[in-house]
Amino acid sequence: MALFGSAMTLAGFVAWQILGTVEPWIWILWGGGGLLLCIAPAIAWHRLLRWGGLRGTLQGANHLAMVILMLAIVVVINHIVRREKTVLANWRWDVTANKQHTLSDLTVRILQDIGEDIKITAFYSVSDPGLEEVQDLLSVYETVSNRVKVSVVDYRIQVAFAAEVKDKYRDLRFPCILVETSDHGMKAMGTQERDITSSLIRLISPDVKRIYFTSGHGERNPNNYEDVGYSRIASDLKALNREIALLDLRQNPKVPEDCACLVIASPEQDFEPMVLDALDEYLSEHGRALVLLDPLSSPSLSRYMEKWGAKVGNDLVFDYICLPGDNRIPYITSFDVEHEIIRNRRPVFFPVSRSVQVCPPSNPFMRGTEIIRASKQSWGETTLPPNRPRFDEGVDLRGPVPLVVVLEEQREGEGPEGTPGFGPPPNIKGPRTRIVVAGDSDFAANMFVAQNPFHSDLFLNMVNWLVDEEALIAIAPKLRKDSHITINTMGIRMIMWSCVILGPLGILFLGGAIWWQRR
Repeated sequence: MALFGSAMTLAGFVAWQILGTVEPWIWILWGGGGLLLCIAPAIAWHRLLRWGGLRGTLQGANHLAMVILMLAIVVVINHIVRREKTVLANWRWDVTANKQHTLSDLTVRILQDIGEDIKITAFYSVSDPGLEEVQDLLSVYETVSNRVKVSVVDYRIQVAFAAEVKDKYRDLRFPCILVETSDHGMKAMGTQERDITSSLIRLISPDVKRIYFTSGHGERNPNNYEDVGYSRIASDLKALNREIALLDLRQNPKVPEDCACLVIASPEQDFEPMVLDALDEYLSEHGRALVLLDPLSSPSLSRYMEKWGAKVGNDLVFDYICLPGDNRIPYITSFDVEHEIIRNRRPVFFPVSRSVQVCPPSNPFMRGTEIIRASKQSWGETTLPPNRPRFDEGVDLRGPVPLVVVLEEQREGEGPEGTPGFGPPPNIKGPRTRIVVAGDSDFAANMFVAQNPFHSDLFLNMVNWLVDEEALIAIAPKLRKDSHITINTMGIRMIMWSCVILGPLGILFLGGAIWWQRR
């Protein structure tokens, strides 16, 4: 009877720890177990009297009491940690390889600086995939800030409440995550940290920055949902509180004043002189531009970029460190320079690209840095189209071939005196010109963003740097890493002998030795 009572009590305790809540049937287990434990001594009292005088029995009872006391202490501490906002409740140890359960520094700063209460509601049913991951992530948000309140609503059970919320926010589609302040709210674009944090940013910082994409010359279109389009990039930009607009400089040769960043994505037709004049006027007034030029695209724009310190090569980059089967697609896995754009250092590839090098600018206060390069086994093939690509000394560009260059106008005192392309400009104390030039636009197309989400991160990092929001680069998606153990035949035999044979034999030998010593 005492055995059954102990088993019921232990089963109730284990169920409580697993579920995190005390269900009615758990109380029944505890009550039944406690009743059996109380009845058992009353029935077997004569045995207790007979055994109570034995020295071994008294020692065993003492040890049992100590074990019960330790278990009680553990239960009380666990209850306090789970239910109360204590220092212990906020302590976490993330042992995952890519810190899956740790928020970025930017998210932590935002949560700590929030001046109002934030409510995050996950509308998920128990049958929806990803529920456990969402709960784990949101619990970290709640742990970091007392201003954040998290709840999970099963929209298939709490139908009335879900319908009320859906009437208030017409664009909701369950399952989803809703982020709200006291007066308004919005749906998170996804379930990653950057999706939730970007919603927070859009709620607490209503400042919307407008990103213009040039059009009219066959450029990549942010409204194009085909493989070659930029609709995925546009969606990610909108998630970071960016507004997307198209700009045809042929019809209106002037960049609007509200342009936070101008994106020129590989025009198929050459830029006319009036378009280049409009671009020059914009950049000369501390404008920001992202210029993506595929091989052979817009020769006039390629030549114009030399004025600002970027020499766009008339070549095609080949690299033996590439995607399998195509050495025209350099695969970038290592970065030998430090820059905010490549802070996350994620592997990317550049399909059919051209070289971009730093060159002396017309503006002596422009600074250029080659931030992404192909491998040392790459070269820039100048024979176009290449019938038999090979490196020709003195003709082709030897690797590592630069693919992305950042250009920035320096503030006063930021560069060494007398250095070409550097130096303290006397009149640059406020906004400064920033330009990113890349020898490829395919990496940001829908087809390649779908294959590698880090391509979207790289594009967003470029835009964030251009609009002076480098802090947003701190957030990168955290993908789960599968850890595999490969065991050969010898390893299997070692495991079998150590666990199945030697382990039990060792315990048997130790028990026999102790018995022999005490006999």
